[in-house]
Amino acid sequence: ENIVSTTFVNKSIQCLRFFNCEMYYTDNELELLESSLSDSSLEDKLNFFLECLRLRRRERNLWTDTPLAKFFCPKEEWELLNVKAKIEQINVQIHKAIKIRSLDPFSSFRKYDSDNDNHLSYGEFQRCLEFMNLGFTPRDYYEVVRFSDSSNTGRISLDLFKEILSLPNEDDLVNIWPQPKMEDINEKPVSRWKCLACTFYNDPNSTICAMCQTGCTGKRECPRNKWVCNGCTYFNTKSDFYCVICSKANPTLSSTRF
Repeated sequence: ENIVSTTFVNKSIQCLRFFNCEMYYTDNELELLESSLSDSSLEDKLNFFLECLRLRRRERNLWTDTPLAKFFCPKEEWELLNVKAKIEQINVQIHKAIKIRSLDPFSSFRKYDSDNDNHLSYGEFQRCLEFMNLGFTPRDYYEVVRFSDSSNTGRISLDLFKEILSLPNEDDLVNIWPQPKMEDINEKPVSRWKCLACTFYNDPNSTICAMCQTGCTGKRECPRNKWVCNGCTYFNTKSDFYCVICSKANPTLSSTRF
């Protein structure tokens, strides 16, 4: 009776942690959680967790690179969890770049579509992702490119590009891009400065290139509204307490008053 009672308590604890949107479990804890919710389908468990996550305020919302990811997919797909997590992280950064610096992923696609057939080779797709300057390594992009082509055709179509990166319709981008203020529209045009790294012409009031994050001196500099991660050197927004790439804390977090 004591063993049954202890098992019941342990299962209940894991269920409460799951309800609280915790993401880090041991293998034994995951087994208890799986046993407790075995009557629910993978889809139902995932939808419930995502809804709980949506209603809670958490510093971390990405779960695909945590132990909990195993709970939401069959065992035969566990080896794909790492690359799926990278795709989700890349998608998050693309959508941020669209909203903050008016990134146009479709223009990036066409830039490397050398024969204009709406398809990219593996190399072209990787260079396309690198051109968008999302803060990931070439190895990360390589793994995403290989995973994207599940049919092993050696090419990535425009439709697949849009599906893999969870992109909005191209016509809707203009409604997502930051809109200029009226005072900016009425101002007289002024000369822009040319980035020494990517040749993009930037706003004269900006000291950081909007495309490649290189400073006007030609060196990589952290923008004023961001902080640089001491672990992976990624530039995070001030609203992020933890690095969205490697989860290291903002080095100034200890001095922040809440």
